[in-house]
Amino acid sequence: MSVNPEIFGRNACRCGYDVKDMIPEKTVMIEKIVKTEWSMFSSVKDASGITYCQQDPQTFCLMRVSQASIWQDDTLASYLNDLKNAGLFGVNLMTEKYARMMESTHPVEYEQIKNRLPTLTPVLIQIVDQILAYFSKWDEEVARRYPKFRLLGRKGQDNFNNTTTVTYLRAELLTYSATTLNLCLRDAKNASDNQINLAEKILEGTAQFYGYSSLSELEHKLP
Repeated sequence: MSVNPEIFGRNACRCGYDVKDMIPEKTVMIEKIVKTEWSMFSSVKDASGITYCQQDPQTFCLMRVSQASIWQDDTLASYLNDLKNAGLFGVNLMTEKYARMMESTHPVEYEQIKNRLPTLTPVLIQIVDQILAYFSKWDEEVARRYPKFRLLGRKGQDNFNNTTTVTYLRAELLTYSATTLNLCLRDAKNASDNQINLAEKILEGTAQFYGYSSLSELEHKLP
């Protein structure tokens, strides 16, 4: 099953991402999610203007489809509902996500904007931390198994020019509703119980997009 390469319209994504064993309903849901995310992401205002990433819908499509494909159908449906609700109220969840990242990457600037962000409850933060605990462990496993490939990704410390994997994911999760977060936690727990590394699953999708049969093949061919 393939995600429609025309989901962003003219001059946009051409990813044609192959999602193995994915039912049509899930494919359609992911297309709707990524199309909505791109609309939000490409509208994020940056102090320096339009960024390179905002002019590269194909890579955006690749990354977001790879990530979305790890979640169960009801989790995706809940997140899609989050996106729709945000749109109804004129809220850009991508703007909020990048603002949340600033707490670690740009702490001084974050202090100036934090009061504009939605209030986070202790329960919501606890759920996010539980999800992150699974992904932090999985990320460590990925780094051990695929060290060359892992070096190409996000580095291990937040700074002005880098956002770590955990900081990025945390900022994203903090934009989710409580319903979606509980479903993400369920999915992460089920994956862990079945010895499935969801961080690795995301990267497997990335490797396949670039034409490799597996993440192992990509790792082997890196210098």
